[in-house]
Amino acid sequence: MNSQKQIKFGAVISYAAVFINIIATLIYTPWMVAQIGQSNYGLYTLATSLISLFLVDFGISSATSRFLSKYRAEGKQKEIEQLLGATYKLFLGLDLLLLIAVSIVYIFMGDIYAKLNPSELQTFKILFIIVAGFNLISFPTMPLNGILTSYEKFIQLKVCDLFRKLFTIALVVVALLFNMGVVAVVLANAVAGTITILIKLIIIKAQIGVKASFRSSGKGIYRMIFGFSIWITLISFAQKFIYNMASSVLGIVSGSIAIAIFAPASSIGSYYYTFAEAINGLFLPTISRKIASNREDEITPLMIKVGRFQMFVLGWLFVGFICVGKEFMVLWMGPDYVMSYYCTILVLFPALLEYSQQIGKTTIIAKNLVKWQAIGFCIIGVVTLGLSFLLGYFWGALGVCASICIAGCANVVWQSYIFSHKLNIDMKAFYKKCYLPAFLPIAASVVLGIFLLSLISHTGWMYLVIKAIIVSAIYLLLFFLFGTSRDGKRQILEKLKLHRS
Repeated sequence: MNSQKQIKFGAVISYAAVFINIIATLIYTPWMVAQIGQSNYGLYTLATSLISLFLVDFGISSATSRFLSKYRAEGKQKEIEQLLGATYKLFLGLDLLLLIAVSIVYIFMGDIYAKLNPSELQTFKILFIIVAGFNLISFPTMPLNGILTSYEKFIQLKVCDLFRKLFTIALVVVALLFNMGVVAVVLANAVAGTITILIKLIIIKAQIGVKASFRSSGKGIYRMIFGFSIWITLISFAQKFIYNMASSVLGIVSGSIAIAIFAPASSIGSYYYTFAEAINGLFLPTISRKIASNREDEITPLMIKVGRFQMFVLGWLFVGFICVGKEFMVLWMGPDYVMSYYCTILVLFPALLEYSQQIGKTTIIAKNLVKWQAIGFCIIGVVTLGLSFLLGYFWGALGVCASICIAGCANVVWQSYIFSHKLNIDMKAFYKKCYLPAFLPIAASVVLGIFLLSLISHTGWMYLVIKAIIVSAIYLLLFFLFGTSRDGKRQILEKLKLHRS
C-alpha cells in the first residue's frame, strides 16, 4: 500500500481511536468509580499519575522518528541500524534510572503518603508495583512507534493503538462486571499494553525487518540525538509551564472554586488537543523525502491541503461547542459550572489556529530547526506564567484561561514567523487559502446555530444531541458552499453520485 493510502487510512483509524477513547472515558469512568469505590479510584489515579512523573524520554522518541525518516529518505541503512542501537541503549539507561527512582518511592511510600490508612496503603503498593512493572517493561520499547512511523506503517501503528484501547475497555468491563476490584482494573491496562507491544514487535520483524546495531554507535550519534532532543525537552517543559501550572496558579491566587471551574475547560482542551494531534507524525517521512530530493517547494501546497482539512475538522468541533457547549457543561457538571463554558472557548480558540499548522511543525522537526521553536515557547511560557498570576488574581479561572489564549495566539504568530523566514513556506498563501475560506463558514455557523437553537426551549441529553446534529448540518452545508474549493466540491459530488449508483 502506498504512503498516501497509509496516511489516509491511518488518520481515519487515529480519529476513530480518539473518538472511542473519549466516549468510553465519559461513559464508563462514573461506572468504574461506582464499582470500585471513590477511595480505590483515587488510588488508581494516584498510581498512574505518580508513575507518569518519571516517564520522561527527554525528546529521544522524537529524535528517533526524525533521524530514522531522514536516513530512510537518504537510503542510509547502516546509519539506521546504528541509530536504533544508540536509541535502545539510551532507553535502557533511562529505564535503569527509572527502576532506581520507583524503588526509592516504594521504600518510603508510607512516609510520603502518610494520610493513607493501612488498608489503602497496602492496596496502593500493589497498584504501584503493577503500574511501575509494566512501565519498566514498556519504556525501552518506545522507539517502536518511531520505527513504524518512519517506515510509513501508519495503518499498522494506528490499528495497534485502537486495539489497545478496545482491548483495555473490554478487560476493564469484564473486571467490573465480575467485581474483581481495582487491582484487576489496573492489570487490564497492563495486559492490554503488553500484548500491544508484542504485536508491534511482530509487525516490525515481519514487515520491516530493520535491526539495531549495538557494535559501533559512536559519540557522534549521541551528540546528534541530544542536540535535537534537548530542544524538544525544553518545548515540553515550556508547554507544562503554560498549561499544567494553571491549577497551581489558581490555588495560590484564587482558591479551590476557581480550580474546579478550570478543570472541565482543561479536560475538554486536552480532548481537543488529542483530536488535533491524531495525524501528528504521519507526514514526517513524506516531508523528509521532499527535503532529501530538493522538492521543498511542494511543502507549502501540502501544508495548505492538510491545514484546510484540520480547519474543517477542528472548526466543526469548535462551532459545535460554542453553540451547545453551555448546555453540555450544565448537564455534565451542573449549573455552577457555566463559567467553565467561557473558559473552554478561550482555551480552544488558539488551538484551532495552531493545530491547523501541523505540516509546518513537522517540517521544523524534519529540518532540525526545533531550536527556534523552543526559544519562542520558553519566552511565551515565562510571560504566560506571569500573566496567569496577574489575570488569575483579578478574574480567577477566566483570567488564567485568557492568559492561555494569549499564549496560544502568540505561539501561532511565532510559528508563522519561523515557517516564513526559516522554512521558506509561503504563509501569505496559507492564510489566504486555509484560514480565509474557513472564516465565513465558522462565523456564520455560530451566528445561525445560536439563533436557531434559541428557538428550542427544551433541555436534556436527548435535546442536546438533536441540537448538535442541527449545528453540524448547518456547518457542513456552509463549509461545502463557502469553505470548499471548486475542485473539492466536484470531488464530493462525484463521490455522492458513485454511492447513489
